[in-house]
Amino acid sequence: MNRLKTVTALAATLVLLNCGIANAGDQEKPGVEVKLRSERDTAKIVVADDRVQISIRSAKGIGDATIRRIGPSWPECVVLRLHLKALEDFRVSGGDITLHASLSSYPSTPRIRRWKNDEEEILLGKESEYWMPIKRFDAKGDPAAEIPLKDGWIEIRLPAAFLAEQPLEITLRWIDFYRG
Repeated sequence: MNRLKTVTALAATLVLLNCGIANAGDQEKPGVEVKLRSERDTAKIVVADDRVQISIRSAKGIGDATIRRIGPSWPECVVLRLHLKALEDFRVSGGDITLHASLSSYPSTPRIRRWKNDEEEILLGKESEYWMPIKRFDAKGDPAAEIPLKDGWIEIRLPAAFLAEQPLEITLRWIDFYRG
C-alpha cells in the first residue's frame, strides 16, 4: 500500500474511532447515499455499525450535495470531511434547521464561527445542542493550525440534535476561501 493510501486509511480509522468505531471499513449497504451537484466533485462513504464518514473533494471549492438516509433513521454519528483549504461558508440543512459555519482565512489565527438558521449574530457555543465540532487536518492526518490547508481537510461532526427529527435528506453547501 503506498504512503498516501496508508495515511488516508489511518486518518479514516482515527476519525471513526472518535465516533466510537473500532473496526471501520466499507460495507456494501451504506446508511446514506450522496448526490453531488458537480460531476467534477467526488464523495467517498465509509460506514461501520451506526456511524458514517463522508469525504467530499470539491474541484472548484464551491459546491453542494444532498445526503439521503437509507432506512428509518440516520446513523448515530455522521462525520463530514471537506477537502478544502479554508471554509468561507458552510451550510447544512435538514427539516426546519439550517446550521452554518465559517473557518477564517487568516493563517496566523484561524477562527471558527457557528450559528443556526440565519441568526449569524447569535453564535452557537459548546453548550448548544447544535454545536458542530470542527477540526482541521493536514495531508498526514495531523491536526493543522495554519490556514490555508495544504492537501488537508476540514472535519465536521453533525450534532445528534440536528439529525433527531430524522429528515429524509440533508443538504450541504460549501465555499472555500481559496477556491480555484
